[in-house]
Amino acid sequence: PTPGPGPHPGPGLGPEPGENSGLNPGDNPGPSGKDPGDNVNYKLMNVKKRVICSHVEKGLYLLNFIIPSTASKGKIEFTLSGEQNDFELPIMNAKVLSGKTTRIESIIKNTIFLNDLKKGERLKIQLTVDFDTYCMMEVDYYANKK
Repeated sequence: PTPGPGPHPGPGLGPEPGENSGLNPGDNPGPSGKDPGDNVNYKLMNVKKRVICSHVEKGLYLLNFIIPSTASKGKIEFTLSGEQNDFELPIMNAKVLSGKTTRIESIIKNTIFLNDLKKGERLKIQLTVDFDTYCMMEVDYYANKK
């Protein structure tokens, strides 16, 4: 059989498009209408991270890690790990639970964009994903150097 799209293929116009066709609910481009990372040189950073499911039916997860280096901007990308393919995991909402200076700039599809990351700070983020069963996910952390 031909493999179909991922668990949530994204927005589609369908037979009767409404006023909300277009962006996914997690799509939130920056004030200029562009992705906040368009002009930023990000580097994949190797960090020990832990993702814990706190409420599977609501899609709530907690992400914990220690920021390895000071950076003005960073991003965290989430993907579902499948047997043969990886799929973007849509992020519906996210908030910083611990981290004195780090702020969430925006959430676009499967990526959380961050500002003001400080080396050694323990970062704890609660996120809501558009997936209501347990899943294997991969998390990649990127940062630019100050």
